[in-house]
Amino acid sequence: MVKQIKELPVSELEFQMFVLDEVADELLAEQKDVIKLTIGISELEIPQKVREVFADTIFDFKKTHRVFPQGIPELRQALVNYYNEQYHINTKYDNVIVNVGTSSIFRNLFQILCQPGQEILLPKPYYCLYSLSAILAGAKISYYDIDYQSRKIDFDSFRENYDPDKTAVVVLNNPGNPLGNIISPEEITEINKIIDGRSYIVNDEIYNNTLFYDEYKCPLTYLDDKYRDLTYSPPYKCGDS
Repeated sequence: MVKQIKELPVSELEFQMFVLDEVADELLAEQKDVIKLTIGISELEIPQKVREVFADTIFDFKKTHRVFPQGIPELRQALVNYYNEQYHINTKYDNVIVNVGTSSIFRNLFQILCQPGQEILLPKPYYCLYSLSAILAGAKISYYDIDYQSRKIDFDSFRENYDPDKTAVVVLNNPGNPLGNIISPEEITEINKIIDGRSYIVNDEIYNNTLFYDEYKCPLTYLDDKYRDLTYSPPYKCGDS
């Protein structure tokens, strides 16, 4: 059974980024010279054209009364078109869902894909949201290492910590946060061969547009069909099954 939030210690649910943001705000209040590199809120004003669209939408009954739990159809189709054109794949409308943010989509995916007592295998270092989402989903957590020097997956560590009898979900973060590592197609293919369809793969590619020297290669463009059905790629696209 999934733990209730009230039963979880607050210390387990602290999002370090917000803690650092509060520290930065305290220092700014003391007139300290601080550059905030925390939660990424822009200091620029929202462009006037965007604000006008927001304002017009509020008074448009047809728009404010549209309810689509999987996401507005036009947006889902736009995401399909983007992925197909950008990465030359053939995904479909039914493969795409839209959520309110990474926090909820990871928590929901972990909840759906991981049964009580099963494990979620995270990269180390990892984006702390993964850990919080796994805790909220009542999953056990294990880790595989990313080598700090080479920024490559430590496959000895991966093989040691991946257990097909226990591991329900393997998380890949490409490009990685916070290390900035790029997982090569060869590494992702090797991981899929090791897992061999026995666990789900959540491929977090939210930073795929931050590569400045190489072109990002979406795993859906080169993975064998037998691996695609167990691959989920949030937050832009979820699932190819």
